[in-house]
Amino acid sequence: DAGHCTKLASVKLPADITTVHLSNTAIAELDTSAMTELLELAVSGTKLTSLDVSKNTKLENLSIVYTGINSIDLTANTELKELYVSGCDLTKLDVSKNTKLLTLFAGNSNLTSLDVSNNTELTWLNVSKNHLTSLNLKGLDNINQLYVDGNVRNIGTVVDGEFDLSTVIDDFDVSKVSDVVGKTLSESDIAKITELGIDVAEHAALANVTKVDGIEYLTALETLSIGEYSTAKANTKITALDLSQNDSLIQL
Repeated sequence: DAGHCTKLASVKLPADITTVHLSNTAIAELDTSAMTELLELAVSGTKLTSLDVSKNTKLENLSIVYTGINSIDLTANTELKELYVSGCDLTKLDVSKNTKLLTLFAGNSNLTSLDVSNNTELTWLNVSKNHLTSLNLKGLDNINQLYVDGNVRNIGTVVDGEFDLSTVIDDFDVSKVSDVVGKTLSESDIAKITELGIDVAEHAALANVTKVDGIEYLTALETLSIGEYSTAKANTKITALDLSQNDSLIQL
């Protein structure tokens, strides 16, 4: 682990190495073609602008977060389980061959589309702050952490498992929230929600929200935030809220 060697600009590594952590160093070039036993590679925050991992067929964990790498070929990395590529300005990402993926972080980039139909083992997916207009999650029943905010539209409807982020919703009804496989949440599921945030500054689509219906169903709600989080302003078109049924509320 060379993460604390921020001035490290070059390194020679043994061919049989299995774990390489070079994040936050000054590395600008890295040849991993001889490292055929490599299982884990972390080069986040480096000066790398390209990376060839086609020979690292045993790779299970790859992190290239906030580097100059704007394209990467992962078709040979069929053992990949964790992939972190956030902040890399990717316009395309092909994970069709990475069927063992459990975690995919691809936020803060320039993706306009993403096909995760073959990634049925995914449990954690973050594609926030891209340029996506839709995301098909049909068949991805294992997802328990999903982040899609900051795309073309930030609230979407679910039809046959597809989030349509291009849909503009004037009135957001929290009692009709749907889960990641397109099935409406049961009343008992809704009752488990403890936090609701409507950030007008971060999500432009929320600027037109005039009312929040169904909030009475959120009986476990503890925190409710409405307005511009970054400026702490209550800049919203919502004029009235009925919180009489939210006995668990401790922060507004």
